[in-house]
Amino acid sequence: MKKSTSAVLLSTTVYALCATPCAWAAPAPMGTPAVRLAEVIVTAEKVKQNIQNVGMSVVALSASQLAERQLTNFHALAGAVAGLNYAPTSTGTPIFTLRGVGFNNNSLGSYPDVSLYLNEAPLPFPVLASHVMFDLQQVEVMEGPQGTLFGENATGGAINFIAAQPTKRLDAGGSVTYGRFNQTDTSGFISGPVTKTLQARFAFTTHNMDAWQHSYTRNARSGAQSYQAARLLLNWEPAATLRVHFDVNGWMDQSEPQAPQLTVIRPQAPSTFPPNIAADEASLEFPPKDALVADWAPAFAPHSNRQFYQASLRVDYNLDSAITLTSLTSYDAFKQRQSLDEDGTNLPVFNKPKDSGHINDFYQELRVANKLSDTLHWLVGADYQRDKAQEDYVINYLDDGSDSPSNFNITYNGVNVAQHYRTYAGFADVRYRFTKNWDLSLGGRYTNARDADYTCDNAAGDAQIATLFNFLGTVLGTTPFTPITADQGCFALNLNDVPGAPFVNALEQHNVSWRANLDYHVTRDTMVYGTVAKGYKAGGFPTVTPTTVKQLFPVKQESLLEYELGVKSTVWSGRAQVDGSAFYYDYRDKQILGGELDPIFGVLDMLINVPKSRIYGAQLQVMARPLNQLSLSASMTVMKSEVTSYSGINALGVEENFQGDPLPYTPAFSGELDAEYRFDLPGDSGMPFVGMTVRGQSNTSTVFNGDNITIPISPINRTMPGVLHPYEIRPYAVADARVGYASESGRWRVTIWGRNLFNKYYWTNVLSSVADVSTAFTGMPRMYGITFSYTMR
Repeated sequence: MKKSTSAVLLSTTVYALCATPCAWAAPAPMGTPAVRLAEVIVTAEKVKQNIQNVGMSVVALSASQLAERQLTNFHALAGAVAGLNYAPTSTGTPIFTLRGVGFNNNSLGSYPDVSLYLNEAPLPFPVLASHVMFDLQQVEVMEGPQGTLFGENATGGAINFIAAQPTKRLDAGGSVTYGRFNQTDTSGFISGPVTKTLQARFAFTTHNMDAWQHSYTRNARSGAQSYQAARLLLNWEPAATLRVHFDVNGWMDQSEPQAPQLTVIRPQAPSTFPPNIAADEASLEFPPKDALVADWAPAFAPHSNRQFYQASLRVDYNLDSAITLTSLTSYDAFKQRQSLDEDGTNLPVFNKPKDSGHINDFYQELRVANKLSDTLHWLVGADYQRDKAQEDYVINYLDDGSDSPSNFNITYNGVNVAQHYRTYAGFADVRYRFTKNWDLSLGGRYTNARDADYTCDNAAGDAQIATLFNFLGTVLGTTPFTPITADQGCFALNLNDVPGAPFVNALEQHNVSWRANLDYHVTRDTMVYGTVAKGYKAGGFPTVTPTTVKQLFPVKQESLLEYELGVKSTVWSGRAQVDGSAFYYDYRDKQILGGELDPIFGVLDMLINVPKSRIYGAQLQVMARPLNQLSLSASMTVMKSEVTSYSGINALGVEENFQGDPLPYTPAFSGELDAEYRFDLPGDSGMPFVGMTVRGQSNTSTVFNGDNITIPISPINRTMPGVLHPYEIRPYAVADARVGYASESGRWRVTIWGRNLFNKYYWTNVLSSVADVSTAFTGMPRMYGITFSYTMR
């Protein structure tokens, strides 16, 4: 059934994409107005240029597309970009995977594989970008390694959020939304001149929604959402040769984190399973397949308080008429305090009553570039970055099998991690048109990075874990030690198998990322390009609960070598664009959050390098305006990923050779279709419109070999009814729709919208091992509402 569903979805989309260009090739009917698609300008190569002249795969979503399709969060953004996968986590740290390249770790201080930026200023950790999607001019998604211009941690690609800019005339606008679960959103902006040389823009957004999840074991609700975000931008041009851009933005979020659903009950250590806990877990019921239901322990109801702000300053100074010096400086600050329930039950199997942390980031870039010309463009620069990430949390597992007499009835432990990152780099890029039709681009970056780590896993709560590890140190240790207490000492056993000291280590690394690109302009409207590029993701330390310091050792940096061949073409008298590419990734030392089999606690998390893997596939994007009133777009990514060399522990704690298995979070197919029709009314009566979007993907797994793993049958092992492979995300397709009316002047607009119209139940992520259980996050249920927007224009 799984394969047939994927095949139907794939063949249907392929047919739609193939059939449409054939229709475009036909002559237009007599009298059909010649409507060209609007030119899209991007800054993917840190210079403004037409997207059709950029020799890489870039997806650009305009302000109107973001507003009309209600693309206001990461899940919606991923649905609009084929090949981009977004997975939520219990901690609120998002996981992005682009063309199969991603890092499945939810700790605060983990660098991603898909780097994020606001107006080119880095948001180095994914959580920092949580509420950046408001009052945007454009979102640019660049696929493939972007290390030469955007630095490390962009092996999968980069996403640049471009804020709407201050205007030279007074402009203002806003919107109000009311939707299901009493959703109430507001947004607004005011923009204009302050003096002859200074323009300003202030924008804000708020989002509030009642609790949308309810417990299926008692009368309780969770999932209420509440956040506010604001941004102030200043553009100052005191002289023709000097431009200064200042941006300060921030957000506050008091939302209740989504509660996952219980999917698997499988004790890690059944031989020491206490009878009272066995009885408690045997009484647990699985939830129905309904996104609205979940469960959590009353004493650990999910809640959060997170705050973020960023200040950035960009200065562009023209050294002469053709050369510009650019300085970009930014500072980020983030802090959080959360309480999380990760086990999806009303028992304290695995809860975090405290999950606190903070992040500070400083970034400085200097670069010099010449003015874009038809013959030669060059850019050279350097940057420096310093990050600090600290995380402090407490875990409670009162109703987990770890709370057994053989383990001294441990029920709590704490984790304190502090990481300090320092990076400096130098980079250069040059593009030369050596004939009328041929362009050659070469780029490179040298990066030197250092990561210093401090980790102390400490006793918390009743401090019984201190008693356990003092005992283990006495039995296993090879050196004398001072017993740890609730207030002093770290319990992870060191290389002498005794507790007491924190884990302190540093990782130093360097690399050279590079890119070579050859473009051939077949005609004015068609370009073929070929790219070879290599990028790196920095190595780092895990944030886990270990029994020994071996689990805290770092992973080394990963690398990805890309080969891509693509074509970009504007056809049908400018009314359609067809962009396609084929790619091959040679992936080395991919970093994953894997597992180690511990004799006491079963499978425990640790970071692991996968020596060799590969990804290859093809991508197609189509946009068309066959009529003045009709807009069509379609995109799809088809790919195959596989491990070529790696053996390790699977989700069940069994040693396995994973050669030939696909990489996690890598669906073989993802695609999206969107259509909007605007009705022209006679006179100045305005314009009704109707639109629909269908997006979906084939199955993927969240762990290696997850689409084949089944839970062994036993009296104490159970799986959610109807779920055969609990670590697999099944294929799904979701339909969104919108209908509304826009005034003839374009100043105001009202939209009635719906997302997930058919209330499809599907998963977005799976937590494969949370103590004795596994859990899954569901996609949002059917949502609907009405939005009214107005602008002065």
